[in-house]
Amino acid sequence: MASEILMLAVGLGIGGVCIWVILKSKIQAASDKARAEAEAERASLGATLQARDNQIQGLGAAMEKTTVENIRLQSELTTESARRAAADEKGTRVPTLEAEVKEKAAEITRLSAEVTTLKEAQASPPPSRTLCCICAARPGLRGRSALGDASSAFRVAIPTST
Repeated sequence: MASEILMLAVGLGIGGVCIWVILKSKIQAASDKARAEAEAERASLGATLQARDNQIQGLGAAMEKTTVENIRLQSELTTESARRAAADEKGTRVPTLEAEVKEKAAEITRLSAEVTTLKEAQASPPPSRTLCCICAARPGLRGRSALGDASSAFRVAIPTST
């Protein structure tokens, strides 16, 4: 029985070596195939990673450009807001200024009428006036006599200029 066990062990050893020799090439082929697939996968992932890095850099540049544009637009908005506030403030003065313009126009109209009246008065000959002698010499007494009664004063016709 010992020889049978020995024979069985030798047979199993020789069978194992034969199977190992036969399967060694298949195992090596499977290992090479797995290694090649892993290398291809690693190269693909490396290319994808490089593309993502490039995309991140492009997005970073675009973000920086957008940030600069945003700052410029905020500055422009602030400037325009200040201009609008100034215009609104000036706009609130419009009714007051329009009222002043109307007042000035009315005053101009009144003064123009007065000028016209004065020009007409200058164009016509001045009327002769009668003044009291005493009153002509003293402007504060015009129309009255020295005694205070205009009817009892001595009157003389003196042309006066106006």
